Amino acid sequence: MYKFVFNFFFRFYKQRGSGVYKFSATGTLFVVISIHILFFLSLLRCLIGLDILGLFLSEDYSYNKLILMPIVSIFFVLFIRSFSGNKGEKIISKWPENYKLITAKNIFFLFVIIVIPATLMICFANYIQDHQPIYKIFG
Repeated sequence: MYKFVFNFFFRFYKQRGSGVYKFSATGTLFVVISIHILFFLSLLRCLIGLDILGLFLSEDYSYNKLILMPIVSIFFVLFIRSFSGNKGEKIISKWPENYKLITAKNIFFLFVIIVIPATLMICFANYIQDHQPIYKIFG
């Protein structure tokens, strides 16, 4: 799934003529994986009341930014380094050069991978603000 996303956005940025295809595709993939991680965490919080992010984050936006910025930056740099080498080339080489990029199947697959988890994550976050978890195990 993530290989498809990387390949799709690499070829998409290449068609658009941006000069840093691999970096842009890796950044997009980082955002997609972040959405999936946050979706999973919001699902846990909504279903069983386990708030992993709440263990070290506070209500103060500045404090949260100071805590998360270095952590996210380190993971982003490691992520970029891992995909900028041979790993990115291996993923791209698995698809043919004349791969049709914009098709209904690809757009539907991206919709399922990106938009639906992001939307559900927002819905879960809004739900938990007004309600108790469905199965309150923690807290």
